Amino acid sequence: MVRGLVWFDVLRSSRAAARAAQTHGRRARAAWFGLCAGVWAAALATPSPAVQVLLRVIDEEGNPLSARVHVMDSAGTHFPGGPDPFYLSHRDTSWMRGFFYPGATVFMDLPPGSTQITCGRGFEYRPISLTTNVQRDTTMTVVLRRFFDMAAYGFYGGDVHAHSVHLPNDYDVTPTGVLRVATAEDLAMTWVLDGLHEFTGGVHAVSTPDHLLYFSTEYRNQTCGHVSLLGLRKYLGSSCCASPEPIYPLLSDFREEWAPGPDQAMVLCHPANGGGFFDSKGWPDWGLGREAPVLATTGNLDAYDIASFSNVGDIELDDYYGFLNCGFRVPASAGTDGMVNNYWGRPIGGYRVYVQCDSLSPSAWVEGLRAGRTFVTNHPLIPEFTVGGATPGATVELAEPGPLLVHFKIQATLPVSRAEIIVNGDVVRQVDFVPGGPQSVTGNEIVNLPGSCWVALRVTGTTTSRHACSPELFAHTSPVYVEVGGAPIRRTNQVAHFIDWTDSLRTLVLGRGNWPTPDAELEVVDRIDQTESYFRSLFQVPPATFTLLEPVAGDTVNGLAGVDLSWRRAADPEEGDRLLYRFELRELGGSLPVVTFVTSDTSASRTFVAQLGPHEWRVVAIDLGLHETECEGGWRSIVFDPAAASVPDEGPVTSTSMEEPWCQARPIPFRRELGLTLARPLSAGERVDVFDPRGRAITSLAETGAVRLRWDGRDRRGHAVPSGAYWLRLCSEDVSRSRRAPVQVVLLR
Repeated sequence: MVRGLVWFDVLRSSRAAARAAQTHGRRARAAWFGLCAGVWAAALATPSPAVQVLLRVIDEEGNPLSARVHVMDSAGTHFPGGPDPFYLSHRDTSWMRGFFYPGATVFMDLPPGSTQITCGRGFEYRPISLTTNVQRDTTMTVVLRRFFDMAAYGFYGGDVHAHSVHLPNDYDVTPTGVLRVATAEDLAMTWVLDGLHEFTGGVHAVSTPDHLLYFSTEYRNQTCGHVSLLGLRKYLGSSCCASPEPIYPLLSDFREEWAPGPDQAMVLCHPANGGGFFDSKGWPDWGLGREAPVLATTGNLDAYDIASFSNVGDIELDDYYGFLNCGFRVPASAGTDGMVNNYWGRPIGGYRVYVQCDSLSPSAWVEGLRAGRTFVTNHPLIPEFTVGGATPGATVELAEPGPLLVHFKIQATLPVSRAEIIVNGDVVRQVDFVPGGPQSVTGNEIVNLPGSCWVALRVTGTTTSRHACSPELFAHTSPVYVEVGGAPIRRTNQVAHFIDWTDSLRTLVLGRGNWPTPDAELEVVDRIDQTESYFRSLFQVPPATFTLLEPVAGDTVNGLAGVDLSWRRAADPEEGDRLLYRFELRELGGSLPVVTFVTSDTSASRTFVAQLGPHEWRVVAIDLGLHETECEGGWRSIVFDPAAASVPDEGPVTSTSMEEPWCQARPIPFRRELGLTLARPLSAGERVDVFDPRGRAITSLAETGAVRLRWDGRDRRGHAVPSGAYWLRLCSEDVSRSRRAPVQVVLLR
């Protein structure tokens, strides 16, 4: 009947073509006969009828089993070939290609020929792949065998970030449809984050004892990051802070206002999604986890998604290791950001977090997640991992450093090749396996621990099975924490990164502005400042002393011609620390520097146009912990030749004054506020101008009669200026007073 309808449409088109041909003479009539001949030939060349294939998926006992199915026919087309709400079909362009969720039985019309079929159900069943030559109507039965039972170890797998109504919407999916997918993926716990959609404040009614759905909210702070709200019982809203809105409240403020119980959690979603830190154009900029350092230092980071389809490269470990090294106890989690209602994408649960708890319930599962009894995986399983008998999330206390037994068991239905024991981010032991499957491998390794540390297990492998969401297999436990002699866990290799990150966050929030109240700005900036102070406090050892090189003590130099200064680099014993050097010049016997600048180099060339006669100079090394170490020997004498004096009239860096400095600026460098103590009160009409490194006046400070002034690091428009060197110049109608040497200050955000 279908072929008949197609033929009728072709014939009707041919008649219309014939009527047109009659108006164009003999040549058109010839074309009409040619068209008719083509139509008849097409009708005779009827394609071979499709073959109907009935596919059944059962378990070892013959019971129907829901599964995910991949089918590619002889033409290279993936069944059903496009978005289909009945089959809940999906397509991943990069690796998995087409797949769908038929339940336990599906009828498929396929062209005859070679057909590839893969069926799988989660990570505890072994996926089955087969190729068959289909030539006639066929019934096929696939038996999926459960090789491993994680529930027997108290582990239940879940996805903390799934969607069912997320745009773009290819088809409507009911909670029953979501359950069909979750069951086929063998997800024990699925958190569907769709705001008020199907929100009940508890387990959804369609759930089964083995597969729980909990509709909750992805709260989107469109500047600070997105978070999964687990165990939410009362709707709290869904978003804030998209540009140009103020960046208030922070996610840490939001969580503290929520005050979740022990069976509720706020998990940082896709923290490394590739968004530009200072961009706000849309996705992925809106979803970047910019507030992660603040969440960690304020105790508001309940768990961290080290695996997500929205992370760049799926897996994010660098920052996660950095937070652990800074002493934060952050459980590893996984939320795919998968969309059941969207055709283009990989499956929910492609990465998942297994949580160990006494029984399957949302409360017990979230409590286990927050306690760190977890591992994240895209197929390999880690039912056992202990360090000195302690499981992930727990702490081993030792009186002194020494060896500990690390025990693990790895199970996998797809081939894994390596297990790595990770201590403070470094691989300290590697165990290689002969890839095979299914595998069950037990290992016991003695590892010497030099001090307080965290220990985790990482598993890797490769596969050709498109049932896995990536060809690179991966699993990673949350850490076991080891405290030696009560000392905290501290490795400073990434602390500088977090200081820079916090500085960027401060610049971003101040630049956005638009605060609802002055108190809101103070609250946000203070929270960011406290975060930076924490990271700086991790550097506890000052730089070592160092020596000055040139000029030598007592040298006479031509300041106008320029002076080459140099000193040795100060040694810093702490990993990842960075040093700045503050140069100070004062008149011999003076109390205040007349020239100050800061550099990261160990040499500088400077012109001293205002200095004449005997002076002293020194260099102070400053580390990221703001510890200061003076050069060996302290102040060194230097003489500026009076004959070299030559004074320009303009510019923020020139002066002819040999008098005492007109102000003292402290602290140098400064972060939030610079204090100025003037040698004489400001007269009417006098002001202090602030110049940027290019010599542009960016703001003025003026208060008649004032002896003390303050600069908050902002320009005339109230915008925070970036880190760098700035010049202060006294401007006055009194030429002798306005010619005073400008003062250089350094702002470190």
